[in-house]
Amino acid sequence: MNNAEKILRTVRQETGDVILFSSVLGKDSILLTHYCSLIFRKVTVVFMYIVKDLEHVMKYQRFFERRYPNIKYLNLPHYCISSFVKVGYLGLRKDPKQKAYTLANIDQIARDQTGLRWSVYGMKKSDSMNRRLQLNGYPDGICHASNKVYPLKDMTNKQVIGLIDYYRLPKPVTYVEYGQSSG
Repeated sequence: MNNAEKILRTVRQETGDVILFSSVLGKDSILLTHYCSLIFRKVTVVFMYIVKDLEHVMKYQRFFERRYPNIKYLNLPHYCISSFVKVGYLGLRKDPKQKAYTLANIDQIARDQTGLRWSVYGMKKSDSMNRRLQLNGYPDGICHASNKVYPLKDMTNKQVIGLIDYYRLPKPVTYVEYGQSSG
């Protein structure tokens, strides 16, 4: 059992149901969907969309719903859309009164809609210096004050891809041929 599984099993002792924030198509999300589905009784996967119901995203959602009957998707607008509306970006009708949402706001909306207390994130120290600093504050990968979990915090992209291959999970979507993912 790797450290990510240990972190999730620690949270499983407190709850049977979690919210998983997921990009659906990314490597971290694919691996966490697999782990959470095996460890928890019920997993509500939150996908924050920019464009709703894109076919390539829905294909992955349908795959995971068929493979893991204990998961369901909650598709919510990405928090950046509120900023787009506020300034009229990308041709959206400008509304200066639009409240700007953050990831924390979307987390709270998901908690309110599901009644669940624990949220799982795929953030890793290797993502950026800011993430490293944030995640260093949670040595066990768990923020008990906010009920947020970061099971992949110490993993590298190479390790995540290796586990995706090991478990024969679908390959993540890549939009560029080379280089670091832009998220």
